[in-house]
Amino acid sequence: MQGIPIALAFCLTLFGQVFAQDTPPATEQEALDPENNFCEKVPTDQLCSYLPHDITDFSASFVYRLIIPSAQNPFDLFSWKSFIALNWPTDDEGHPQSNLIGADPEAPRVWNHYKNPAQLFDLLGNNVCADPPGNKSILVTDEFIQATGQPLIDRNLNYVVYDVRVNPVVTEYIYTNGLESVAGQIAFKNSGIPIEFPLGHYTNVEARTGGSVGALEIKSAWRILSPHSKDDLRRYHAVNGLIAIDGKDTITGEPLCVKAKLGLVGMHIMHRTQSGNGDDWIWTTFEHIDNVPTADNARGPNSIFAEELFPGGCQIANPPENRYSFYQKDCPDCKTNWIDSQDRQSWKWSSLAPFAATAVAENGYGVQAVRCWKPSLGTQAINQIWQQKLSGTVWANYQLLTTQWKGANKDLMFPNGEVPRYLTNSTIETYIQTNHDGTCLGCHSTATSATQQPANFTFVLKRARQ
Repeated sequence: MQGIPIALAFCLTLFGQVFAQDTPPATEQEALDPENNFCEKVPTDQLCSYLPHDITDFSASFVYRLIIPSAQNPFDLFSWKSFIALNWPTDDEGHPQSNLIGADPEAPRVWNHYKNPAQLFDLLGNNVCADPPGNKSILVTDEFIQATGQPLIDRNLNYVVYDVRVNPVVTEYIYTNGLESVAGQIAFKNSGIPIEFPLGHYTNVEARTGGSVGALEIKSAWRILSPHSKDDLRRYHAVNGLIAIDGKDTITGEPLCVKAKLGLVGMHIMHRTQSGNGDDWIWTTFEHIDNVPTADNARGPNSIFAEELFPGGCQIANPPENRYSFYQKDCPDCKTNWIDSQDRQSWKWSSLAPFAATAVAENGYGVQAVRCWKPSLGTQAINQIWQQKLSGTVWANYQLLTTQWKGANKDLMFPNGEVPRYLTNSTIETYIQTNHDGTCLGCHSTATSATQQPANFTFVLKRARQ
């Protein structure tokens, strides 16, 4: 059996499982009212800088598939609270400041104080851009290639750049266990101890007090903003950036340091928790609303299985308004979610903007990206509530795509037990949206350390210094 017959057989089995299980957590309780749940601390009806430690409204005995939409609410609320808390303005020491997230646009954010891989593993990296001492608000990066091996080019013909951060819980675990070097990882592997990062938890689950935040990893995507290209800087969380490009990736063959204003366009948040099947992590992804249009044949993230998810690709029948960073209305016949050259030697940086001008297709456009998976109706409703609460700030221009976690046991339809089944970010996983393995939990389940030891769902240990 293939395609729909398998899906129908699975659904019959699944519905039998659902009816046999306990009822889901009390998602209709006042405490979970999405319009009165912006903070884990009192007052809960106000935005706050408190980073949630765990998912408290979760039943390990319930199958979270094809059920009432409100069962997703606790996870999406957890994601929004985490996103806002991590992006809260801080002082130079990392302490959250003010009662308003939009109070100081130039201030560093909480995640700015987390270590990137170069700092974590004491790597020399590309020192063409000196890391400004003491200035946490400046973003320094040398990454412009996605995990799948391709870059993303925006409508202004500039590359998107990426940044990875881990919180102090991850840092301490790595240092305590000597995992910052390959030699240390060899010794750890030989000890027979599995890699298991700490779990976030509350001491008092009902009151949501005590305990601590667990391991947390962030990957963000940034586009180069230019008012000369009609970019509206007021619509983005924008930072001053230094982009270090190795000589092998420049047209001249010489290292390049690009100083640019960078706008946040995507953010993954991995959060390991005690509940919510969080030992396989909670997976959150946000995007800027101006990134890409949603394909006309887009599907819901928990769609029924099909042999080919998007026959002919993700398509736009009627080009939308021309406001998107990674889509050109004037090129309706351009192949979507595709970059012409698959050779890294073609992706060279120019010395001046537009930096990717020599790497684009003959039509002169960047990557024609669209969104293949649309947020569920429940997630869309929660997005509207939070965007209204954030009205007047740049954060109202961001949306949660969905929150993924291990909702049940593995099987044919959900090979890693992930719920919802599919989750991709158009700026971080542009080119695998139509793949059956286009899922955070599924991709990261293969993660290993530099010594090929299972790495507890994070690839960061592969970067350990030699």
